[in-house]
Order: sequence, then structure tokens, then C-alpha cells
Amino acid sequence: MEAQPFTLRDAQGKPQMEGSLADGKLEGMLRIYEHGEAKAAMHYSAGLQQGPCVILHAPHRPSARLNYEAGQLHGVAEFYSPEGQIQRRSHYLAGARHGLEEDYYPSGFVREQRRYAAGKLAAAPQQFKDGVLAGPKKN
Repeated sequence: MEAQPFTLRDAQGKPQMEGSLADGKLEGMLRIYEHGEAKAAMHYSAGLQQGPCVILHAPHRPSARLNYEAGQLHGVAEFYSPEGQIQRRSHYLAGARHGLEEDYYPSGFVREQRRYAAGKLAAAPQQFKDGVLAGPKKN
């Protein structure tokens, strides 16, 4: 069946959601709005998130850039402050954190690094000061 476009609107007629359905499942680009302004854009295939997803603080200001495969986080995920600085970069494999995850200072320098394997912390977190390794995190 061919995908049929739809738009959900609020009481003032502003769009809240625009997308397409095929056989009752989301298909293709889905856009979400708040007060008529874009807040998120994501892709679907057969009802599952697939591919890039961008969530916005404000127009042209990402809050998060995510990637999905078969409805699960997969690949690089980046999270940003309202001012636009990266706060965290994570890697996912089939919905679980896998690989390097980094938190950043507002200056852009790495603050902390963690390594994950299949969703579990694989090594002690490492702390950084002004981009220089300061040692493992103390508990």
C-alpha cells in the first residue's frame, strides 16, 4: 500500500505532527512541532525508527542528533546545550551504549571519557582537565 500523508493540528490550526502512514504504520519522514515550530524530524520504515533523527531546542539549534536502525539507537548520538555546544557524544550498537562516550566542558574540551561494551561500562571513567588526562574518576 502506498504511504498516505497526514497532519495533526492543534486547536489554533498549527501543525503538531506531519508524516505518512502505510498499512497503519509510520513510513518516511515524521516531523513534530510545538506551537507551530519544528521540534524534531525523524525517519521511519514499516513503523520503526530508521536512520537519522534530529531533536531541536529551537529552530536550527539541535538538542540531539541520533541514528536508529530497526527502531533502536545505533551509531553516533550527540547531545547539545541550548547554546549549541556539544555536551555528550555516545556510540550505540543495537540499542545499547557500545564504544567510546565523551562528556564535554562548555569550552569544547573533553571532560570525561567512558568505554562501554554491550551497554555495560567496560573500564573506569577517565577525567580530563582542559583537554589533559587527569586520571580515573574517584568513587
